[in-house]
Amino acid sequence: MKAVILAAGRGTRLEPLTEDTPKCMLPLAGRPILEHVIKAVRKAGVREVVLVVGYGEEKIREYFGEGSDFGIKIEYVFQNQQLGTAHAIGMVELNEDFLVLNGDTLISSECVDGVLSAHSNSVATLGLRKVEEPSSYGVVRLKNSRVVEIIEKPKKYVSNLANAGIYAFSPKIFGAIEKTKKSERGEYEITSSIRILIDEGEVARGAMIKGLWSDVGNPWNYLDSNQEMLGRMEERIWGEIEEFVKRRGKLYLGKKSIIKSGSYIEGPV
Repeated sequence: MKAVILAAGRGTRLEPLTEDTPKCMLPLAGRPILEHVIKAVRKAGVREVVLVVGYGEEKIREYFGEGSDFGIKIEYVFQNQQLGTAHAIGMVELNEDFLVLNGDTLISSECVDGVLSAHSNSVATLGLRKVEEPSSYGVVRLKNSRVVEIIEKPKKYVSNLANAGIYAFSPKIFGAIEKTKKSERGEYEITSSIRILIDEGEVARGAMIKGLWSDVGNPWNYLDSNQEMLGRMEERIWGEIEEFVKRRGKLYLGKKSIIKSGSYIEGPV
């Protein structure tokens, strides 16, 4: 199964960090967010990825190339105008079931596994996560695992199951995308397309996901996500640590690096 990763957005809420760098290329633990996403889908068994790019596409193409360095095949689709998630997905018409993920949401492979394992006898499967503040998310109401309603940032409590932005679709989604109208935000949104399928009697399911999932949507979430990744980092020391160095926590020290005697260093770093 192919994975379509949406990586065209700028990330205005993270300015000035995104003034010359697309949001998905911001570093977490020394690697772009998008690299963590690609590694997660590869670990889940995906070997072909379509990147929908736009703002800052040159940096993305230069870094990932055709994907051989990451053990995966990458093709690119350019979204000239960022008109919403449905518009982006509609540019990548496929004739088989496929995954969709956001290139700027930090995930682990367990999240992808959860959606893949639940995707059967349905035209759409949505990864869901319980959250403490549902009003900050698009939330989903289920009935016997079937999606019956999707509400964007509800003012009143409807559900605490947030749409995690991880989907599996059948090709029927493209017909619904063609019927999708602009939302109040002026975008063609994939949740609107899913509602069309549900209204037409098609089955959309919700799948609870486990593992790391972090929406890097604002500066404080970005800092929290970076801390999370640093905490998961494996200690590797290729450089030199001189005598009488005091250190605490995990350390990732590159080749030809030297920590001089008398230094104090506290990880993860």
